[in-house]
Amino acid sequence: MLNKNTNNTDTNNTIAKDGVLQGLRVLVTRPLAQAQTLVKKIQAQGGQGTVLPSVEIAAVEPTAQIRRSIENLDQYQSVIFVSGNAARIGCDLFLDNWPQWPIDINWLAVGSATANAMAEFGLIALVPEAHDSEGLLKLKQLDRVSGSKILIVQGQGGRPLLAETLQSRGAIVDVAAVYCRQLPSFHSGEMFSTISQAKIDIVLITSGESLVNLCAMAGNKLADLQKIPLMVVSDRIAQIAKEKGFGLAGPDTLVISNGASDEAVLLALQQYVNTRKK
Repeated sequence: MLNKNTNNTDTNNTIAKDGVLQGLRVLVTRPLAQAQTLVKKIQAQGGQGTVLPSVEIAAVEPTAQIRRSIENLDQYQSVIFVSGNAARIGCDLFLDNWPQWPIDINWLAVGSATANAMAEFGLIALVPEAHDSEGLLKLKQLDRVSGSKILIVQGQGGRPLLAETLQSRGAIVDVAAVYCRQLPSFHSGEMFSTISQAKIDIVLITSGESLVNLCAMAGNKLADLQKIPLMVVSDRIAQIAKEKGFGLAGPDTLVISNGASDEAVLLALQQYVNTRKK
């Protein structure tokens, strides 16, 4: 059964009567636990949020290699978290062995949302200007890394670019895949019933896999989904969207935010509303 939650995500949270997002109806495709906070912020600014997860996150049993990485955490010069899920699940695993964080480690986050998740565990992370692997690779801390030990914490099936580039620079790289992404159980009729009832104005996508899954969930109604404006959080995902047939109706139908954090998404939604008013 598709896990969905419409405008009344929190019945105790009254939608603002006035706000910069007044009347905007947003479909949030993040996993349920991560979507709730953003929906509340959308509501606080006068909009309406509907949660329809296109990805489910599940922690995986650590492999022997991951357990060795956790036990030897203090031997790494840099530890990189590539998503908020990686930060939350990874830090939980680390704390089983490290009640106090080891010192002299460069803690790096792919974006501010990931850094915020790390901060909940007492870690202060360095965040690149561009919130993606390419942005991380431009950081001076990852420039001259020959001989350095680096741990990348991510999900299963993550992009290999970061690890491969760091290895080409001479680093010794370990990858800890601490969670997997799953396609929610669904049928397209239920999905479009949710979209229709909520009268969605724009769909928010925060990962490439989320977009691929959403297209799969749409089934033979993909053409209907492509008619709804789409907001993505990076140029890379925008390119995937274009390849899937989104944004063909004009520039306002494919919107790119400056990152996946709630703040970046809200700002992009505000700019979208202002553009529609012109």
